Amino acid sequence: MARKVNEQLRQQKRAEICAAAEKLFAANGFAYTTISSIAKEAGVSHATVFTYFSSKEDLIYDVVMEPLQESRQRLESIIAENKPVVETLRAIVQEHIKMVVERRTYLRLTQQVLGHPEQYPDLTRSVMNYGEDFVNMLATLIEKGQAIGILEPGDPRAIGWAYFSFFNGAGLIFIDSSEDFVQPTAEYALRTFGIRTP
Repeated sequence: MARKVNEQLRQQKRAEICAAAEKLFAANGFAYTTISSIAKEAGVSHATVFTYFSSKEDLIYDVVMEPLQESRQRLESIIAENKPVVETLRAIVQEHIKMVVERRTYLRLTQQVLGHPEQYPDLTRSVMNYGEDFVNMLATLIEKGQAIGILEPGDPRAIGWAYFSFFNGAGLIFIDSSEDFVQPTAEYALRTFGIRTP
């Protein structure tokens, strides 16, 4: 029991460090964010950060990639439910809109990484690999919808990347999280897939 509690406390402390790092990296950039400032923001000692991460580079890598890995798992679960194509696409869009609303700071950080590949070559490559995997998953779904005539014809991968671009752009400009704004935005995102109306 004590071991379980200790592990929970350890994971909580790690999450607090990641949250502090996400906030500061997004606001100040990698170069201008120090381990000391992250430790102060998280309410831990400088040494504690190195208990969980071997370097600042490892820290930003995990801060960026872990949410993407979680997102990939959720999307794979949505697709694995094997529901009708439009219903699956709607669930994917809702998942992304939820992320845009709840994780704006994180999305700004990923944009910063993508915008400066020379600073983050390995991390940028990993984020783009996630994008490739995501677009491949979408393309398979889009092809299925096109084959049964519920989606307009077109290059499935190009459509997938168009949606991916829409989602990333929304992360930069999504200021209003009211229901009146969120739902119409989700509907516009769905139009990217070329859903045919009866």
